[in-house]
Amino acid sequence: GDDTNEPISDTVRGILEREDPARQWYPYDPPAKMLGKYIDGVMFIGSENTILLNKLRIGADKAFIHCFGHIDDLAPKASSEKYIAYNLIMPVLFGARGVSYWWYPALKNRNGEARLLSERLFKGTRALAQCAPAIVEEHPLPAWCSEIRGTGDVRYLPATDGKTVWILAGVPESGKSGELVLPVDAESIYGVKGAGKMFKFAAGDTAILCVKTVEDMK
Repeated sequence: GDDTNEPISDTVRGILEREDPARQWYPYDPPAKMLGKYIDGVMFIGSENTILLNKLRIGADKAFIHCFGHIDDLAPKASSEKYIAYNLIMPVLFGARGVSYWWYPALKNRNGEARLLSERLFKGTRALAQCAPAIVEEHPLPAWCSEIRGTGDVRYLPATDGKTVWILAGVPESGKSGELVLPVDAESIYGVKGAGKMFKFAAGDTAILCVKTVEDMK
């Protein structure tokens, strides 16, 4: 980010404000302090440290969009479901406000297993889309959410739309295995499979869990 050209950033911001004031600008660039006054956020490969740097360098109010999928372009095989799930879920647990896949041609014909890759990616994005509104809208959580416990390096994020409680959970790739323990029964709709009050996670495992019943929402 140190080689980012400030005059160019100033010019681009001016053009956007003149031509389309409502348009937001998320350059594909590592977080650089000088960018803060020009952009609405950053799109980049999002590790936990990178997302933290984004908050420190350009501001906590500036969104970070995690970008992944680069390894799929011109690759002979489709990425694993575990890799895709990790890149859809873990960055959100780290603080990213969005996820972007690069790039569409890999899903069309630039990957040796493009059809399988598309199926795996869209399976994950459909699951994430179900809980995304709850994460964004920030409805009050039911009281039992305060009783959720994680062991090892398990991270988790509960969110609700008022009807369903969604819990994104996982362990960083370099983290310690652990368990997520809930006071109510939940079901995994994506990632680590299972149902009940306890879910085990190894390093790199992630899941989207849901609690749907009215009784469990109390």
